[in-house]
Amino acid sequence: KVVLLLAHWCSHCQAEVPVVQDWIDTDGMPEGVDFYSIATSTDSGQPNYPPSQWLEREGWTIPVIADSNEYAASEAFGLTAFPFFVFVDSNGTVSERVSGRQTAAEIAQAISVLS
Repeated sequence: KVVLLLAHWCSHCQAEVPVVQDWIDTDGMPEGVDFYSIATSTDSGQPNYPPSQWLEREGWTIPVIADSNEYAASEAFGLTAFPFFVFVDSNGTVSERVSGRQTAAEIAQAISVLS
């Protein structure tokens, strides 16, 4: 599994979403991999609010989970910066956590070592 934590106001997240979506549109999701996104750190006073409308405008096809007002998902996944990727292997063990923008090749590489 891949979990991507995003903040609608984060410029790095705004740049990462099209990269990930283009990669999926071009190459498709690798077989056997579930990809989820979590909209977190939501703030009605910031750009691209609400996050659901921002992601819809971007053509985002990855399922989106809204974090709680207390940011329970962010805390549980160990969020340190945005965007934040969590890669989970077939045993349910976190294989890797990566903060910051990633290229499509870097995402594919992280997925390739999951078993």
